[in-house]
Amino acid sequence: MPWIIVCIVMLIWGNGAFKTWANSIFTWNYPIPELDKLINKVPPVAAKPTPEAAVRFTYLSFTGTGMLIAAIISGFLAGFFRRCG
Repeated sequence: MPWIIVCIVMLIWGNGAFKTWANSIFTWNYPIPELDKLINKVPPVAAKPTPEAAVRFTYLSFTGTGMLIAAIISGFLAGFFRRCG
């Protein structure tokens, strides 16, 4: 059963629409004064040159976060989080 949950969660996590949604809400940009906005995305990656943040953490769309969510769901379904007594 846990492998089915992992497969379903990872299918959702790997979806481009989910990553776009998650990155729009849960992104942390860390500006580095001498490096921030010095790197540009240029064609064919972007339609026009756009400056990029130096460090950007998109922690919700990381694969490990999806694995953690799958483990928590599996734990609940397996009964690991029931109260004793």
